[in-house]
Amino acid sequence: MIKDSKMILFSASMLLMLGIVMIYSSSGIYAYGRYHDSLFFVKRHLFFLLSGLGVAVLLMSVKPGAIREYARPAMLAVILLLVLVMVPGVGTMAGGARRWIRLFGFGFQPSEVAKIVMVLYLSDLIARKGNLIQDVYKGFIPSFFAVGFIGGLVLLEPDMGTFVAILFIGTVMLFSAGIKVGHLLPIVLGMIPALIWAVKSKPYRISRILTVVNPWKDAQGAGFQLIQSFIALGSGGLLGVGLGESKQKLFYLPESHTDFIFSIIGEELGFMGAAATIFLFAVLVWYA
Repeated sequence: MIKDSKMILFSASMLLMLGIVMIYSSSGIYAYGRYHDSLFFVKRHLFFLLSGLGVAVLLMSVKPGAIREYARPAMLAVILLLVLVMVPGVGTMAGGARRWIRLFGFGFQPSEVAKIVMVLYLSDLIARKGNLIQDVYKGFIPSFFAVGFIGGLVLLEPDMGTFVAILFIGTVMLFSAGIKVGHLLPIVLGMIPALIWAVKSKPYRISRILTVVNPWKDAQGAGFQLIQSFIALGSGGLLGVGLGESKQKLFYLPESHTDFIFSIIGEELGFMGAAATIFLFAVLVWYA
């Protein structure tokens, strides 16, 4: 147990430090051009990082039983937020979806909060049900209904990616709690046609899938960002072009400091740096 804790602490610390360095490296020029402050995104990242660490330390001092008492109120609060985000004037439209709520200059996605709260709520529900969790009507259906309900609200935003993530997390948790595969399998298989319909119902979703399959078909349009990320990764070679020396971050690769920061890691630190990053995540998952 002590060894596991040390490995988790080591990998998490290394990833946190790497994140700070790479956010500065990938965003400095863009931040200076837009905000006249090359440290803008680093400062924002540090604010949320320190806030998260503060919450983590606080939760470590609280008994698990006390945390469970807030599971159901937190679930109700998340449901309210997921409803409010779809209200015009409350939720902020971005990329064709209402996913953000902005308060006091800061924005957050209720769907991201929902993932955390759902884990807390489902853990509490599984603990309260005990062996009854394996009962179809008393355990499985109520538990999966909670997962499906939250997932459904997220899908209405719409946010297909988070919807799939919530279903996956919920299914894994229920399976780990002892739910029989025979109970889960029909629902999982039954959702495949629904997911196919959801993809086909929105042309941009089909476009995204086709872009992943063949980004060069529309190299100057939908596939541009993906191709630029490939160029970044390929340019890095074995050892990289050097920290801070990325060319793709010079406005060639969109979102180079957020969604596609791994491409900049691969370009500046090379295959070895990218592989080390993946290894640290693997260590974190394995020992957690």
